[in-house]
Amino acid sequence: SHGRVRRFGDATFRQFCQWLVETAPELISNLTNTILSIQEKYELATYLVSSFGDQQRLDYGTGHETAQIIFLLCLYKLGILLDRDIDSGAVALTVLKAYFVCCR
Repeated sequence: SHGRVRRFGDATFRQFCQWLVETAPELISNLTNTILSIQEKYELATYLVSSFGDQQRLDYGTGHETAQIIFLLCLYKLGILLDRDIDSGAVALTVLKAYFVCCR
């Protein structure tokens, strides 16, 4: 509404995006003891960064949410997320819930 600062119109969102671009590889490395190739880190970082919105267009939508799901799927395929994490509800109740609260 008029007079309110919106998340994507706020300069701090651009700063957050830049911070995420710069730190995503390190954040991913800190997720696991698994040795990841440069290509795996790059792909994970791309999906992670993409899942939080578009810095240039200043938008957020279902495509970004899909990037978050793909990020989690990649973690599963790489053995970082395990069946027990998914079956226990940890991913849906913790990770995705926190993601949606942050983004919406």
